[in-house]
Amino acid sequence: MRRLDALTGIRALAALWVVLFHLSTGLINFGSLTPLFSRGYLGVDLFFLLSGFIISYAHQKDFLNIRKKLLVQFLWMRLARIMPVHWFILSLFLINFLVRVQLVGTHPGDEIHFSFWSFICHTLNIQAWGLTHPLTWNYPAWSVSAEWFAYLLFPWLKVLTVRINSPKLNLLAGAVLWLSFYLTALALGKNGSINWCDAYSLIRVTAEFTTGMLLYNIYKIQLQKPASGTLDGWFGLVLLVCVLGIYTNWSDFIVVPFLAVLIYALSFAGSACRAIFANRPMIYLGEISYSLYMVDAFLTMLYLQLTKLLPALSSLQNIPALFIMVKILVSVACAHCLFTYVEKPSRNYLRDCIHKGFRMPTFFKRKADFKSELEIKAQVESKLSGLIP
Repeated sequence: MRRLDALTGIRALAALWVVLFHLSTGLINFGSLTPLFSRGYLGVDLFFLLSGFIISYAHQKDFLNIRKKLLVQFLWMRLARIMPVHWFILSLFLINFLVRVQLVGTHPGDEIHFSFWSFICHTLNIQAWGLTHPLTWNYPAWSVSAEWFAYLLFPWLKVLTVRINSPKLNLLAGAVLWLSFYLTALALGKNGSINWCDAYSLIRVTAEFTTGMLLYNIYKIQLQKPASGTLDGWFGLVLLVCVLGIYTNWSDFIVVPFLAVLIYALSFAGSACRAIFANRPMIYLGEISYSLYMVDAFLTMLYLQLTKLLPALSSLQNIPALFIMVKILVSVACAHCLFTYVEKPSRNYLRDCIHKGFRMPTFFKRKADFKSELEIKAQVESKLSGLIP
């Protein structure tokens, strides 16, 4: 498969955009940059578009028709990708809540934001499906719940979209999809903004995830043409249009399609785009972007709790540049630890279970087990050494 490192790099940009959006909602005044960061929720839409594109890319030969074995494997791989980090951060919120209740008692709103039913919905990753208030516990996880809904739909969407075999037809399908999305928003009285975190987020993710799938169809067809080249110039132009559109308050229904064009242009990244988005730091930030996105709300909550114990700490907010830099550095450091010690090992372990069956992770094995494995390995090597000339 062709490497799409630039698309990994832009995940870092999307995650940081969301982090800065959270800071703009009451913690920091960004001055002239406020319009840009107050629309940072669009980083989630960029994730949804990317997800549809990348999953289609990774499973391009699967689901030409629905097969039970492939379906189970796909859903298990997706569960391995998102659930360990989700459950880990949820457990941190639970521990923090229980400790706070023991120390200072409950706060107004706790019965809503930290209810038992909401915790169950978070555990099952269905909190954005209209069964509870989605912005509870680890509130950014509403998008993970919506993403899980898209994963459940993907095999059937793939069966439908894989048969659209020309760029014009894919563009037409995308236009019809987006028009239907817009008309649905009008019918719901949600004109302009698509910052939907409730049950309507399932409409949002389905439209954008499917758009990403159609975008991949165009990419795959275009890639087969010998004249296909780089689109760095188009990327720069469309990025400028996106920024100007945000500053001039364009509707989200106009900005998001331009984000889709950004992804398409970046999939044909030339040297300029690769230098910006496909360098090692950006690729790594893209790899840990999910952990960064998920840990951000917990760190913000901890900071607000600490400011009540140490009021002087809130003076950092009076120096916005310093506060932003410290917040991002702390978030990236925590995301690195979360990725290294939770996300990556648990994902690899769960994915291996598909091929090798369930087994005890190595970090739970006793020292005697390691010793016996080393002894067996030494015996095998000694036998093989007699066969080597």
